[in-house]
Amino acid sequence: MARDEPGTGFYLWQLQHQVQLRLEARIAELRLTLPQVATLRSLCSTPGIRSADLARELLLTPQAVSLIITKLAGVGYLNRTAPNVGRSQPLTITAAGRAVLTEAQTIIDAVHDELFGFLGTAERARLDDMLRRALAAVQNR
Repeated sequence: MARDEPGTGFYLWQLQHQVQLRLEARIAELRLTLPQVATLRSLCSTPGIRSADLARELLLTPQAVSLIITKLAGVGYLNRTAPNVGRSQPLTITAAGRAVLTEAQTIIDAVHDELFGFLGTAERARLDDMLRRALAAVQNR
């Protein structure tokens, strides 16, 4: 059946692209990438997480996570604690990592306000809820 409108998936893809472009440009001011910010956020919420679990959580390859970890450890934003023999290293965020994550979150909030400020508070909450539910539904399939 032909449609005049491209549909929800197309609109989500276009919106995601616009959000990503703006966030990447602004986050780059901190010399960070979005995957690095996501890694720091995960380390904040799950101290001691291992790189394999981090890769699964962030939907990244283990190789990509390894590069991110190396970069973040190199600038002092995370620590690798000594592992048991044969085990991957638990990761923890440092004070510097928490500070830069706070700066990144301020930027993210500002970009979201710029992009979605035309929505009222209740509409944004409703949109967030619908997107969370849609994501959960897709992930459970």
